[in-house]
Amino acid sequence: MRCFVSACLIVRARRTLVAVAAAMSLVPGAAQAVEFHVGPLPGQTSRIIDVPWETLGAGDSVFIYHRTVAQGGDYHEKITLTRSGAEGSPIRIIGVPGPNGERPTLNGADALSRSGPGNTTLFQGNQNRGLLTFAEHYQGDYFGGQPQYIEVEGLKLTGAKPSNTFRHSLTGVETPYAFNAAALFVQRGSHMTFRDMELTDSSFGIFGASVHHEDGTQGEMIRNLTLEDSYIHGNGVVGNGGVHNYYMEVSGMTVRGNHFGPLRPGAPGSNLKDRGANLLVENNYIEDGARWLDLVEPEDSYGSMNVEPGAQDVTVRGNVFRQTIAANAPNNPFHLGYDNVPSKDRKTKLEIHNNTMILEGSQDVQYHYGLFKADTNQNIIDYYNNVVLRTPANGNLPELYLQRNEGDPAGVLNVGANNYITTGELFPVRPGFGGGTVNGYGNLNLVALGELLGIDLSNPGSATYGKLLPGSPLIGIDTGAFPVLSTPIAGDLNSDGFVNRADVAILAASFGDSAALASDGDFNGDGVLSLADLAYLQARLGTGSGNTAFTATSVPEPSSACMLVAGLVGFSLALRRRYLCWVARVP
Repeated sequence: MRCFVSACLIVRARRTLVAVAAAMSLVPGAAQAVEFHVGPLPGQTSRIIDVPWETLGAGDSVFIYHRTVAQGGDYHEKITLTRSGAEGSPIRIIGVPGPNGERPTLNGADALSRSGPGNTTLFQGNQNRGLLTFAEHYQGDYFGGQPQYIEVEGLKLTGAKPSNTFRHSLTGVETPYAFNAAALFVQRGSHMTFRDMELTDSSFGIFGASVHHEDGTQGEMIRNLTLEDSYIHGNGVVGNGGVHNYYMEVSGMTVRGNHFGPLRPGAPGSNLKDRGANLLVENNYIEDGARWLDLVEPEDSYGSMNVEPGAQDVTVRGNVFRQTIAANAPNNPFHLGYDNVPSKDRKTKLEIHNNTMILEGSQDVQYHYGLFKADTNQNIIDYYNNVVLRTPANGNLPELYLQRNEGDPAGVLNVGANNYITTGELFPVRPGFGGGTVNGYGNLNLVALGELLGIDLSNPGSATYGKLLPGSPLIGIDTGAFPVLSTPIAGDLNSDGFVNRADVAILAASFGDSAALASDGDFNGDGVLSLADLAYLQARLGTGSGNTAFTATSVPEPSSACMLVAGLVGFSLALRRRYLCWVARVP
């Protein structure tokens, strides 16, 4: 293992040399963990496929470094991992960003696959399905256990689509990706976290599907996955409504703090399509797609997924949803029930609260919309503390139905307290066009067209878009997405309402300056941007009112041995160097 003393020495300011030494001596098994560094620098492995993926174990880490165009640019390579970490000691795949926060990129075009003895991608059924794939180990005609306890962060994945080819690891033949390939494909797995990713220009952005076994075994169920602080956009297949930014059939899926952008032009799929159980969708920004959220019956896992404890429970909270005037903007943004088999209806129990929804469509694009489409009366929606603003581009409001169904009996919508919605052409259900029950319709607080309630609509996609501005009449009322606070937040250098890696980037840009201001990150007022200021900022990461609570728990760092050597022979020099390997990575 090579020790790079001259780079990335300042990783966590609060970790002293004593703590490093303690970590080496006290953490069980720490000495056995292995690190691999893939990148353009001397001593680093130059190719991802040269990492022995088939031997990784608990605590092992693979760091993939950003490359400039001059250094080789994107990595045109695929990864398939079948190995497992352990609870508290995961396998980690970490992207180390470039000088301006650029994520290292895995590009599916002309991608190479690892081959040779022990290769984990020999099963041909998985070869063309993903760029970064997690799958059961295949040995001859035998499938082993699924990968578990994996953390991946800081990578851009692009180009897993049929117009691109890759080198097949078994045959060596250039092979096109399947129409249903994904940038991130979870064929099997559990206890996985994907953080700070960009998933784009593929068929699916992320895809995972559990499978039911008639013998009752649970080996092919995917459980306990988290997708957070990531940017998923520009995926889909032109003309194919069955391919989406997100498609998951997982028990215990958490979707948190992401930006889901529009699909590629001409792709009519949904933004998020979910066939799983126990789903939590919180603090995301989601725009367009045929549906914002499509909640339907399990497909390959019916018989197992639908009997998971709390299988029907879905919570949607703290999100900002936006419907533009795009041709494929949703006319039924939320769908609950079934796709193909009425008898397998999902029977969703949807709790949806504290969201802000912006509807920009007008009658010249779509004459009427239904906020919810619920296929049977076993789909129940508890709706409270939400804000729906209708801002048509030409002032001509479409008809809006809280429920727009096609059958009877249909869904049950319970309207609770503190809901605000723009009035005009507003109805509980679409008359004479399907059924549905709306309880508490009179609880809605109606807002005049043009009244924005002090909600920021100035810059879609920004940290404050869809949030309450200082002076909003809704401040103090528990409604809408989390508000922007009117008082300053300690550590919030860019005044966006919360403390995250963007603030770290501001401090990093001038780290070491001896004439610094408070606005640069001089929190202790000594005029110098130092480790003390970095420690102050790190301690406040994730605070504030926003929806992107970045953490520092998985920041790429050298091994304990490297840290100790750096501390003993070069730490004072490192303080004068402007190296920070922890920088802002925002979509």
